[in-house]
Amino acid sequence: MERKLIETARTADLLRSRVLRQEPNEVLISRLAGSDQEEDLTKPPNCGGIGRIRHFRRDTSGGWPPNSLPIDPACKALGLGAVDVMEAQLFQNAACAWRCWYCYVPFDLLAANPKRGEWMTADNLVDRYSDTPNRPLIIDLSGGSPDLTPEWVVWMMDALEERGLANSTYLWSDDNLSTDYVFSKLSPGDRLRLATYRNYGRVCCFKGFDEESFSFNTGADSLCFDRQFELFKAYVDLGLDLYAYATFTGQM
Repeated sequence: MERKLIETARTADLLRSRVLRQEPNEVLISRLAGSDQEEDLTKPPNCGGIGRIRHFRRDTSGGWPPNSLPIDPACKALGLGAVDVMEAQLFQNAACAWRCWYCYVPFDLLAANPKRGEWMTADNLVDRYSDTPNRPLIIDLSGGSPDLTPEWVVWMMDALEERGLANSTYLWSDDNLSTDYVFSKLSPGDRLRLATYRNYGRVCCFKGFDEESFSFNTGADSLCFDRQFELFKAYVDLGLDLYAYATFTGQM
């Protein structure tokens, strides 16, 4: 039986409406405590069960090249010397339009289910982060799909500045290149904020090497394959501090 492909635009719009509240600027954040994902964590969830500590390591598995992200951008922004391991405070928004077969997040944490998450403002998140003992120098906004809620990044920038943490914290966000919401939902002022905030980097993930591998990896219509590159170019033109991963897997 042929698999029904995800209609990305329709699905993204629906999920966005379920994980974002413009007033009072809330995002639905996955509750990791008690989830199936908790079993895979090296440390228990923190920040009241909605966060986790992620370890970024330069050295990866044998035969694979070193991973410099986000270690090198964070060290450069914060004026640190070279290191091989950095911790990050990670929060996951609770939705993603795609269903990548290799995703480490259980699909029930990607479905915008309020029973699997908590509504949080950026102020709430930064308060919990700042109260964390030996807080990491990096905040990683992950998912889910943070590009469904680009306001989240801007709100986090504001909250960090208001608490005097902007210069000592590096903000890093993931993007799976599934939507144009940075351009269609944010104001010109917010886009300028993304491009000029000093301690911010954005990493995009290309989901395959051709249309067929893209659909196999994501479960989405192959028309979105070329769209990834159009969006990435638009981010470059915007002036974001931008990085990328690529997933080179496909069907045999």
